[in-house]
Amino acid sequence: GGLAAVLFLPEKGLAPFPLVITLGGFRGGISEERAKMLAESGRAALALAYFGCPGLPSALQEIPLEYCEKAICWAKSHPAIDQDRIGLWGVSRGAELALLLGGVFPKDFLTIN
Repeated sequence: GGLAAVLFLPEKGLAPFPLVITLGGFRGGISEERAKMLAESGRAALALAYFGCPGLPSALQEIPLEYCEKAICWAKSHPAIDQDRIGLWGVSRGAELALLLGGVFPKDFLTIN
């Protein structure tokens, strides 16, 4: 659907699963390590690239937030995902994007107080 991402689902448990969208850092591309770890702990994880993959910006600039919104909508429509329990985990530059997405789309993500 126009996304550069890999979805990891837990091998055990009953769907729908809570989802964590993982966002890598300055190297770009799809960073699967954290997503695999999350799936092994019982959460679904979507390793989402936002630059450095075909069809995406080649450098870390002018990242379209609509692309990230598309990933959120895709995740919410997936039958194995609990649309009311979606979070973000970004590292390095991905942390900046996670903060921005949480501010722009606050109703789409689980808030931890």
